[in-house]
Amino acid sequence: MDRILQNFIDGLLSASNLDTFRNAMADAATALDLSCFAYLSIPDRADAAPRIISTYQPTWTKQYVQRRYERFDPVIIRALSHRTPFEWGARFRAGDTV
Repeated sequence: MDRILQNFIDGLLSASNLDTFRNAMADAATALDLSCFAYLSIPDRADAAPRIISTYQPTWTKQYVQRRYERFDPVIIRALSHRTPFEWGARFRAGDTV
């Protein structure tokens, strides 16, 4: 796990653009045996669209951003309302924690 984290940090520090940033995140996700990842940056202004870096299909992420799904996404709502780590997936509910 230490090596995965160090490679992730090194990759982020050396990232010079969004593609290399995405690749560093994708490499870490793969090393952790995650099938995909999404990083969502929510702007301070309500009228501005969020930015997403992800390995999900671009057609889906485009729709997600255009339809402002972050306002209803239970994972985003949970992450914004709690500072502690949590797991999410088919076997987890909104109130579950690690």
